[in-house]
Amino acid sequence: MLITEKNYKEALEGICVVEISGESCANCLSLMPILHSLTENRSDCRLVHIEADENTVELMNLLEVDR
Repeated sequence: MLITEKNYKEALEGICVVEISGESCANCLSLMPILHSLTENRSDCRLVHIEADENTVELMNLLEVDR
Protein backbone atom coordinates (compact mmCIF):
# COMPACT_ATOMS: atom_id res chain seq x y z
CA MET A 1 0.00 0.00 0.00
CA LEU A 2 1.31 3.38 -0.96
CA ILE A 3 0.92 5.71 2.01
CA THR A 4 -0.04 9.27 1.12
CA GLU A 5 -1.31 12.35 2.91
CA LYS A 6 -4.83 11.27 1.91
CA ASN A 7 -4.78 7.74 3.36
CA TYR A 8 -2.16 7.77 6.11
CA LYS A 9 -4.66 7.68 8.99
CA GLU A 10 -6.27 4.54 7.61
CA ALA A 11 -2.94 2.98 6.61
CA LEU A 12 -1.38 3.53 10.03
CA GLU A 13 -4.26 2.18 12.14
CA GLY A 14 -3.24 -0.07 15.00
CA ILE A 15 0.31 -0.47 16.21
CA CYS A 16 2.85 0.26 13.49
CA VAL A 17 6.60 0.65 13.45
CA VAL A 18 7.07 3.39 10.88
CA GLU A 19 10.45 3.53 9.16
CA ILE A 20 11.06 6.63 7.05
CA SER A 21 14.13 6.77 4.87
CA GLY A 22 15.57 7.95 1.60
CA GLU A 23 16.87 5.60 -1.03
CA SER A 24 20.50 6.57 -0.46
CA CYS A 25 20.50 6.32 3.35
CA ALA A 26 22.97 3.55 4.20
CA ASN A 27 22.06 3.55 7.89
CA CYS A 28 18.38 3.25 7.06
CA LEU A 29 19.01 0.36 4.68
CA SER A 30 21.01 -1.50 7.33
CA LEU A 31 18.26 -0.90 9.91
CA MET A 32 15.43 -2.35 7.78
CA PRO A 33 16.32 -6.05 8.29
CA ILE A 34 16.51 -5.48 12.05
CA LEU A 35 13.12 -3.78 12.15
CA HIS A 36 11.68 -6.51 9.95
CA SER A 37 12.98 -9.25 12.26
CA LEU A 38 11.51 -7.47 15.30
CA THR A 39 8.04 -7.21 13.78
CA GLU A 40 7.68 -10.29 11.57
CA ASN A 41 6.74 -12.66 14.40
CA ARG A 42 4.31 -10.29 16.08
CA SER A 43 0.64 -10.30 15.28
CA ASP A 44 -0.02 -7.08 17.19
CA CYS A 45 2.15 -4.72 15.12
CA ARG A 46 3.46 -4.29 11.63
CA LEU A 47 6.34 -2.56 9.89
CA VAL A 48 5.49 0.28 7.52
CA HIS A 49 8.09 1.88 5.26
CA ILE A 50 7.69 5.38 3.89
CA GLU A 51 10.12 6.55 1.23
CA ALA A 52 11.21 10.12 1.94
CA ASP A 53 11.33 11.92 -1.38
CA GLU A 54 9.74 14.82 -3.23
CA ASN A 55 6.49 12.83 -3.50
CA THR A 56 6.06 12.50 0.28
CA VAL A 57 6.84 16.04 1.45
CA GLU A 58 3.21 16.74 2.42
CA LEU A 59 2.99 13.45 4.31
CA MET A 60 6.21 14.25 6.20
CA ASN A 61 4.72 17.61 7.18
CA LEU A 62 1.50 15.96 8.41
CA LEU A 63 3.49 13.43 10.45
CA GLU A 64 5.70 16.25 11.78
CA VAL A 65 8.87 14.51 10.64
CA ASP A 66 11.96 16.58 11.27
CA ARG A 67 15.33 15.81 9.82
